[in-house]
Amino acid sequence: MMPLSAQEILRIKRAQQNRKRKVRKLPKPPRMAFPKGLQRDYSRQLVALVKVIYEVYEELLIPHLESIVAEANLLRPDRADDWNDSLDRQFEQVKNRLTEEFVIAESVAMGIGQEISDWNDREWRKVLKAVFKAEIFQREAWLAQEMN
Repeated sequence: MMPLSAQEILRIKRAQQNRKRKVRKLPKPPRMAFPKGLQRDYSRQLVALVKVIYEVYEELLIPHLESIVAEANLLRPDRADDWNDSLDRQFEQVKNRLTEEFVIAESVAMGIGQEISDWNDREWRKVLKAVFKAEIFQREAWLAQEMN
């Protein structure tokens, strides 16, 4: 191996220093905000649904329980099907009513899920813009056609 000349060593040192200067440390990203408002809205909607469930049980099941229990106490164990049928009918009514309500609940959950997704996307873009000082995921009008 040949010894390096002083000029060659100087050139290598300058190249190393230039490399050190060019590599810059990225700034610390800001903290992403928590969607507190969306959480409060969702909690309100869930409380409203629980109230509806409670009202359905109060309306359809609770008034009939006393007569069903009395019927079960009067009958012998080998003829337990009558009160079972009554209880099944009441639970079927509750299930039908709640099925209608849970269609609403599912749409509420889907809506809040989409809102949280949009919120997170906006917050993530803010963080990226703060760190890189540029819009990383810029949407171009022509890009959608090219990707399809």
